[in-house]
Amino acid sequence: MTATARHMRPFLGKEWPALAGATLMTVLLTAAELAKPWPMKLVIDELFGGHEGPFELSSHDYRLLAGIALLVIGVALVDAIGTYFSDLWLQSAGERIAHDLRVALYDHLQRLSLGYHLRRQKGDLVTRVTGDVNAIGDLFAQSIGSLAQSALLLLGMLAVAFTLDPLLAVVTSLTLPALGAVSFAYRRRVRVSSRRQRAQEGEIASRANEALSAMTVVKAFGSEDLERARVTGPSKQRMVLGIEVSRLQARFDGLVGVLVAVGTASVVVIGVHRVAAGALTIGDLVVFAAYASRANTPMRRVAREWTRVARTMARADRVAEVLSADDMLVERPGAYSGPRARGAVELQHVSFGYEAGRPALRDVSLRLEPGEHVAIVGPSGAGKSTLGALIARFYDPASGRVLIDGRDARDCGLSWLRQQVGVLLQDTVLFTGTVEEN
Repeated sequence: MTATARHMRPFLGKEWPALAGATLMTVLLTAAELAKPWPMKLVIDELFGGHEGPFELSSHDYRLLAGIALLVIGVALVDAIGTYFSDLWLQSAGERIAHDLRVALYDHLQRLSLGYHLRRQKGDLVTRVTGDVNAIGDLFAQSIGSLAQSALLLLGMLAVAFTLDPLLAVVTSLTLPALGAVSFAYRRRVRVSSRRQRAQEGEIASRANEALSAMTVVKAFGSEDLERARVTGPSKQRMVLGIEVSRLQARFDGLVGVLVAVGTASVVVIGVHRVAAGALTIGDLVVFAAYASRANTPMRRVAREWTRVARTMARADRVAEVLSADDMLVERPGAYSGPRARGAVELQHVSFGYEAGRPALRDVSLRLEPGEHVAIVGPSGAGKSTLGALIARFYDPASGRVLIDGRDARDCGLSWLRQQVGVLLQDTVLFTGTVEEN
């Protein structure tokens, strides 16, 4: 099982009642679609059969005609009921899946270490929480039901076709292997291109977020043109990739249309010969002709939705990539969470680096007594902020220990530790809300 499937399975499993109900409705919709040509077959074979020129309807014919009319209405009702509940359950399931996945992804992002967030572009992470998650929900709300119904309809048409005339059914199914091979080949190419497209979208979001968040600085230094160029480049790359995906989709649709047309032409030619040989009734040929003409729609729908699924799976890969990240501070079992700390802080031979081979602190030892005020000064990059980050346990030291009241900070609960340590950051951040809430 792939990492993407492993991470998505819990969210899909919770919605199995809705998905099971939608599956049942899909079966009803398929049955209704398969039944639509049969009233006309009954009219041709039972009412018109054996008559030449004007004729009068008997009482039996009137009863049969009334039954056919009721059959038409019944098929329409089944179709309407199946469509209503299928859409309702699938769209509701899609919304719940998107909500649960978004919350889980956001929670996981908050559990990841500060180092992870400093290495990643903020706009890219926001795109994964919003656009990528929404696309996964839309996949189940729209594509899955359409894909399942189209596939079942094709199978149902083949089953009925083999019942009516096996030879003509074989002719009808000759193009299916070619369609499957084409779908598989194009799905892989679309998925690769879509993954690259999503990466460029994340780059665009990150750069736009940086510039818009620091618009005062941008305007103060007159760097509007520079910021425009920084966004224009990734946007152009995204445009090129989008055109590539559109070109693949257009080629795919055109090739599917040709294959379907070849299959339909074969059915018409062979079907006429089968009727002439007496192997089929005219009504049977009408059913075959209806299926042949309607087969174009589900085949195209399967092709279109299959490529859409491939594009969405590229988004699911991006979400699973974040959920798979385990770069987080580990809270040890039985971590200390007692009364308020006295305030004794000690660093014992602490070394730390943000990047391998580039230490920010090397063998630092320091002791602060409760109530003591100590100012640590030095040039930019000397490690002053890093000391505070280690005491608040934003990071763990590469070697040495940070002690709070004589207890290793790694043995303390993160929630308790953050309540004991106050940090006044050098960057001013205002969150959305009132001044009081900030």
